[in-house]
Amino acid sequence: MKKLVIINFDDQYINVTSIIKSILISEPFNIEVTEDDIALELGKPISLMLSSLYEDCASRGIEEDEIYKFESVYKQELMNKSILSNGIQEFLFKCKEFNIEVRIIANKVIDVVNNLVNHYSPNLISGIDKYNEPHNGMKLIEHLVNERNLSFKDVLIISSTDFNDEYLEIFEYSKDYCGDNIFNDYCDLLSLL
Repeated sequence: MKKLVIINFDDQYINVTSIIKSILISEPFNIEVTEDDIALELGKPISLMLSSLYEDCASRGIEEDEIYKFESVYKQELMNKSILSNGIQEFLFKCKEFNIEVRIIANKVIDVVNNLVNHYSPNLISGIDKYNEPHNGMKLIEHLVNERNLSFKDVLIISSTDFNDEYLEIFEYSKDYCGDNIFNDYCDLLSLL
């Protein structure tokens, strides 16, 4: 049985890709962007994600004030439009029943992440941890695992990104690594606990 579940906030706890797309295609941004474009950049901090999307889709750079404007709208839209992933509450209740620690990791607007997690799953999440750069997500996971004196077979990592880490294979995450292309409902993951 697993002892620790780590859930990446972006598109695993809440579908942030659709929220980001709705912001970017509207005023004042007007960027023609697809969810696939966003998914490729999602692991990055907001400023780097937006810079890449602007260069790819708008053929221009992004101004500093546009980043602040996006962050402000993004915080509000996350609070207003967030929808939990299918089956996640049942999954979290099962983790609580089995006494499995669950942590959320995130790299964006941590205050909003805290508010949403506390709103949707009070007392079901043990904590929220922040990372900045994509490769720091892997370092954070390693830290959480080592801090608890666990091996990676004791951990279920649920993420649609590999945190741009070429060493995933070394830690043999493949069996327990769950991207959004592997499952559609968290109840499908109950057998992995």
